Amino acid sequence: MAEKNPTELFPLQLEPGDRALGCPEFILWESLSGGWAYQNFGQSLAVLARRGGLAPQEAAACIERREYKSMPREEAVALMKLHTPTARINPK
Repeated sequence: MAEKNPTELFPLQLEPGDRALGCPEFILWESLSGGWAYQNFGQSLAVLARRGGLAPQEAAACIERREYKSMPREEAVALMKLHTPTARINPK
């Protein structure tokens, strides 16, 4: 199956408290590496999106092109904030 258009949004699976940290519900699809998603989770980005997306820590591994490992949720949420459409329009 073909991947989605890279300008589309990819869903994040949020836990209680993530919104209080300012975590977005979606990030830019183009931020994620499909190869790393498959290597880490055995599924394409399209399949993962249909299943509800990735947790911020999981998405961080795909953004940073690395193996998945546990990381502080606050650190992962901070990274997600850099990969939203708003961050692209208004970089800090």
